[in-house]
Amino acid sequence: MKSHTRYLTMNVPTRMDFVNITADVAAEIRASGVREGLCLVNAMHITASVFINDDEPGLHRDYRKWLEELAPFDASPDTYHHNRTGEDNADAHHKRQIMGREVVVAITEGKLDFGPWETIFYGEFDGRRPKRVLIKSPDQDHRRVTRPLTSRALCAPPQRWHLVPSTGTRPVGVMGLLRAAWNLKKERTEC
Repeated sequence: MKSHTRYLTMNVPTRMDFVNITADVAAEIRASGVREGLCLVNAMHITASVFINDDEPGLHRDYRKWLEELAPFDASPDTYHHNRTGEDNADAHHKRQIMGREVVVAITEGKLDFGPWETIFYGEFDGRRPKRVLIKSPDQDHRRVTRPLTSRALCAPPQRWHLVPSTGTRPVGVMGLLRAAWNLKKERTEC
């Protein structure tokens, strides 16, 4: 399977900020040649985030205010146990946990396939140093190759329809049933 991997280096000059990285991710998808599939974008540092939302300044101000209320910056070791290790960024770890590590976006016809107003952001919560963002896109525009059955097996009527796996622990999903029925129909037309 073909895949494409790139790293963005982010160097945000402030302690907390949100950077729109949609154009960077879209450029990497174009460069990759991937036509159909998924794109993973994740912050490769424990005090940074990648998330999808609206690119609206009021919303960004609301996020900053809300995150500071939930996990206020306090470098002292009295507020956060993590800061007793000599660090001063415990709040940034909490903010990253809230905002998330990564996003996965569909690629359709070589482009990021977003809903209305969706934009990819890098969230920085302990800036002022270089950090990486991974962009990875395995190409999923390929045909599944299956081992052909013998002609006798293709033309023989099914002995029994199984709606649950042999373990009997959980039912097969609807899509799995539809896929199996479609494949069986295609195989039988060849007899």
